[in-house]
Amino acid sequence: MNKTIETNQVIELIRFEVAPQLADSFLESRSQVDEFVKTLNGHIATEITHVNETEWLMLIRWADDVALKAAQVQTASAAVINEWISRHATFISAETLVVKYVA
Repeated sequence: MNKTIETNQVIELIRFEVAPQLADSFLESRSQVDEFVKTLNGHIATEITHVNETEWLMLIRWADDVALKAAQVQTASAAVINEWISRHATFISAETLVVKYVA
């Protein structure tokens, strides 16, 4: 597979606290959120990783800062996202990073 890595991607890092008994449901119900996010302009990929017993980290890759800012406006009021978080997790923090790839 030949993939071109775009320069200047923007990554959102979002941390959640999830009770261990809700972890399976947290991941399984994410599919509806993923379908919504995939429709947003500039979305490249989303990854979720388990950091420790209760903390999860979500990395969302965006084509650029413009796409990120537009998506943040849309996702802030998206019922599918707000319902997913309210049922399964507590929001901890969010950060953004600009990725620069050097050949």
